[in-house]
Amino acid sequence: MRNLIIKTEKYELTFNTDTGCITYLALHDGRQFNRVLYEDLPICSLHGIMNVESRIAEENENVTKLEIVLTSDTHQATAFFELYNRGYIICTFKIETLLDNENCTILLGMPLAQSAVFQNSHQIKHTDETDKRKYCRATSVIFSTDDRPVTNSVDLILEYVHDGKKICIESDKGKFIGWEITDNELKTKGGTYSNRWCLHFSGIDNAPNKVRGQRIYHWYGFYPQLPTFDLVEEMAEYGCSILILHMPSFKWIDGSVPIDEKEFKAIVEKARSLGIKMMFYSQPFLISRTSPAHSGLIKSLNDNGKLCWHSLKDTQIVFYIPNSDYDCDELCIRCEDAYDYVKNNILDCYRKFGFDGLYIDFAWPSIAVCTDPNHNHKSGLFNFYDYFRMMREFREEIGPKGIMIGHGGSLLVSSDYAEGFDACLTGEGQKDMLPDVIGVQTGTAPTLWTMHRRKEKQFRSRDAMTSIIREGLTPHIGLGIMGKSIKASLDPAHTPHYIALWQMWRAFPMEKATFYNYLTTDAVKIDNDEVTYSMYITPKKEVLLILANGGGPKAEAAVSIEANIELDIKKMKLPETMNCWLLKGNTYETFRISHEESIINGKIRIPEIAINEFVGIVLTPEKAPKELIALVKHLENRFLRLPAIYENRMRRLKESDRMIEGFNKLDVKTLDANEFMKGRTME
Repeated sequence: MRNLIIKTEKYELTFNTDTGCITYLALHDGRQFNRVLYEDLPICSLHGIMNVESRIAEENENVTKLEIVLTSDTHQATAFFELYNRGYIICTFKIETLLDNENCTILLGMPLAQSAVFQNSHQIKHTDETDKRKYCRATSVIFSTDDRPVTNSVDLILEYVHDGKKICIESDKGKFIGWEITDNELKTKGGTYSNRWCLHFSGIDNAPNKVRGQRIYHWYGFYPQLPTFDLVEEMAEYGCSILILHMPSFKWIDGSVPIDEKEFKAIVEKARSLGIKMMFYSQPFLISRTSPAHSGLIKSLNDNGKLCWHSLKDTQIVFYIPNSDYDCDELCIRCEDAYDYVKNNILDCYRKFGFDGLYIDFAWPSIAVCTDPNHNHKSGLFNFYDYFRMMREFREEIGPKGIMIGHGGSLLVSSDYAEGFDACLTGEGQKDMLPDVIGVQTGTAPTLWTMHRRKEKQFRSRDAMTSIIREGLTPHIGLGIMGKSIKASLDPAHTPHYIALWQMWRAFPMEKATFYNYLTTDAVKIDNDEVTYSMYITPKKEVLLILANGGGPKAEAAVSIEANIELDIKKMKLPETMNCWLLKGNTYETFRISHEESIINGKIRIPEIAINEFVGIVLTPEKAPKELIALVKHLENRFLRLPAIYENRMRRLKESDRMIEGFNKLDVKTLDANEFMKGRTME
């Protein structure tokens, strides 16, 4: 027996080359590894296998490629496996019928163990008939191995999705979840069947991440189409570290061509001079109908060009005035000219203006599958393969220091973030801040879309801060006057408590820190269950502990409560004595840092913490982190700078009020407000 073994911090996998099966898969749930298969996972079900031949075609630090040939009395299957260290496997296979027979049905799926996957909290997405969010393209199982919320996920995606029906077969050992595929070609000698599938698996990843704890702004403004210098300076004052320019800054949704190249370049250079990393919006499968390239790519449109994404009528993007520039078609990136067009446009913009990374919106169709007979692939293609290929090429281009943020939503399976992303952005399509919808288990840093006004309580309020801290979420905030689905304000400080939270992250080397919370290693004890926490520890044993009081009977019965905390210094290998700095204040103006008495044996007492208050504690074996020292220096003169910032802010707000009143008088194709908003899922 020959075993190919892959071990990472998130998963352990064994592929047996003698049988052509995955014989072992264990996922890390933040505390330990758990075996999730109850039996071998083959290419697909082939009865009476007589012979298996295998060879390693390629092997490097990122991927191992195998070729497997399985032969039975009646069929031969040839499979090409790609085993990626990021946590997914792609199998491209072809079955040829050797003799006439009656076997025309094969099973393809995941035999998931009852003990690890289904005995605790779990959800089978896109398979259960009661699930309204069914997708023929994929199935996802999210689960916990104990009494905590969701900590793991396993996903299976089928490329030619019209070939079979989804199944869930239960047994004492667990559930077999996947597809039953019937093809009469498998009955007749010489007949063939081919398909491709992807298995993606992940557990909680609390390793250092370059996005976690960043202060991220998205610019949506039509008025102006780029942020002004005074706005960027205000962003920098409060600690903006990433600024993303969106569609209104570009001529077309796909072209990555600025409306005004000179102003565009100037604002990018201005932001970067202030230490802000710059990114731009991209949606790598749409092409505007007004784009000059549209006519040359008509043959590469998905579904014969019948799909059209309308900015005014069919999506959540709502403008105060009619806008046709973003009415667009969907490209099939299996067509090489479409693939090259999308990839080259995005990378040309990235290189030309010196961006620091890529922000990629919902990068593959939510439901649509290509059925165009002229595209050289059979009907029913859901093209995950070339999507992953493009994401890999993006990552190779921007390198390990570049940033890739993927924007999806709670309806996606976690495999949507399988390749290259540093963070998954959720929240646009969800109402709850729960682990199974914020992307905790996807293996990338979960970040949260927080701008929608109807989600004030869930995502932007002081009430939400406890959950944001508890789950380790990094909020994204939208700016600019665009439409009724976006907050109509040019004020980057419209969520003042986020500004204060960011100062806590800003005072610490977040990009070097491992993250801990209630889903990971048990390392923090708090004697008050109404107080929650998040903790970050660097290799130098620097600690940032953030505590939050979300309220409850104890807090309601008192003006404020106290909390006694004990860190497990042995488990976390921390020194017995540590220097301590206290970070307090729920607004930028009240934020303060004080050097306190040393902490002994990890025991900390907070004498007073009010409802919706959060407190930061920085502990170090020696001197303060350089980030904390720099922040103290920055804050010393903040009140000398703030009057000019307030004056500019009031001027902008009055201007935006006048614009909103002007928009209010527009007759937008004679639509009333209800009709104008009809069919919009986000607002």
